[in-house]
Amino acid sequence: VARASPRWVEEVETALAELLVSAGTKRASLPAMPQQQRAMVHELAKHYNIATHAYGQEPRRHIDIFRLPQSSMPLVRLSQAARMAADKIDTALSQQAQHLQ
Repeated sequence: VARASPRWVEEVETALAELLVSAGTKRASLPAMPQQQRAMVHELAKHYNIATHAYGQEPRRHIDIFRLPQSSMPLVRLSQAARMAADKIDTALSQQAQHLQ
């Protein structure tokens, strides 16, 4: 998805990051989107430790994202990883694993 729709992935990552840096903001709503994109948002949010919940009926079903005390920026964003060579991804993931220990 990141290689096929890089702009969309970056838009979602920006929304997730903005939630983290907005003082006092604990919730944000994303626009309605197809089920496949919603599934991707749920997966991306896990890497930020951001909770998600989908609301509404098709075709207007949308996702709200919720900042948690443990929410944080990942060391490598999906949009960055999509542009990296495989060896650089392995290095970045190793660094992230060391950071979490």
